[in-house]
Amino acid sequence: MNNLQVIRTPDLLKQLCISRITLWRWCREGKFPQPLKANSKAFGFRVKDVEAWMDAQQQK
Repeated sequence: MNNLQVIRTPDLLKQLCISRITLWRWCREGKFPQPLKANSKAFGFRVKDVEAWMDAQQQK
């Protein structure tokens, strides 16, 4: 059984209140967890990775 929880990119953008361009720039610069590729057009992010990133941001 796979317990991998994934948040889709559009949902993540709404949650973080950022643009798609900002998200991909952060990923490219290593400032945000890398996405998972579902298919040629759909990407998502591991919920666990996003939560860890959010916790780290609050500690700064």
